[in-house]
Amino acid sequence: MNTETLKLAWANSDHGGKAILAGLGVAICSMLLPWVDIGIASSNGISQGTFLLLGLWFHPVQQLLRSEEIDQKIGFGCGIGGVLLTIGFIESQSFPAIFGNAPGNASGIGAYLFFLTCCALIYGVYSHKPSTPPAVSSQV
Repeated sequence: MNTETLKLAWANSDHGGKAILAGLGVAICSMLLPWVDIGIASSNGISQGTFLLLGLWFHPVQQLLRSEEIDQKIGFGCGIGGVLLTIGFIESQSFPAIFGNAPGNASGIGAYLFFLTCCALIYGVYSHKPSTPPAVSSQV
């Protein structure tokens, strides 16, 4: 994908399309942030393997770049799947109380940010309407 295609997609997108493109950018950035953080050590989304979750963005972004309608069942499935998988990841980082302290969670900011981008994906799929090219009038 070249930058001209991306610029054209952004310029021709409605609020839903822009939410999807911006969400993808933030989702990619979230992979560089800590997904697991225990204070003295942290691990980003790439080393945790959660970068595979970016595959959920493939269909909505592909359809957006093609200026085609996003299949809402697939788009919602991608967004909701991302939300559920991220919640599962965050819950898997929980740990019980140690030495009388309160229970905790070692998930980092990257996981929470990715969760929000999946919510933006759901919003984008819901509100995106593909742009229709201007009608060509034929005068005789």
